[in-house]
Amino acid sequence: YDGRHILQGFEIKITGGEKVLIRGANGTGKTTLLNIMSGDDRDFKGQRVVRDGNKIGYLRQFSSLNQEKSVLDEFGNRTEIDYSYGRSVLANYLFPAEFVEEKIKKLSYGQQRRLELAILLTNKPDLLLLDEPTNHLDLFLREDLERFLLEQNIALCVISHDDYFVDKVAFDRVVEL
Repeated sequence: YDGRHILQGFEIKITGGEKVLIRGANGTGKTTLLNIMSGDDRDFKGQRVVRDGNKIGYLRQFSSLNQEKSVLDEFGNRTEIDYSYGRSVLANYLFPAEFVEEKIKKLSYGQQRRLELAILLTNKPDLLLLDEPTNHLDLFLREDLERFLLEQNIALCVISHDDYFVDKVAFDRVVEL
């Protein structure tokens, strides 16, 4: 970027169930790394290898939801859950029946984050990439996310400056950029 190399000579391997925390100052390439790992960034030299059949889930730092869709439509488009069961799943993420027809643009950022997590966790990825996952989360969802990450044997790569969250999740490895 801007004539400088980011992540030069860098390699990372994450195995099943391993929880990796990425740390570093702003501008060191943390989000770029997750974008490469997710497959969103293909404009780099090097290679990205994902084991056949593995699904990657990515919670970006900023919303990628279609702001013009309803909560239920966006959930249905991004998961393999049918309409009626989708309402049930969304209710578990504090989206009551009257709320699922609202357009996403009318949601607060915290509610949008909750919807993104509902979609992500419903899809059951093999590798979960989280970029500042606790930003804008209410206490309920924050605790739900922590519990999910502790209970599941899922490979995880997280960028976070939230010390409480980092301590709670108990990462296996910290990578400094």
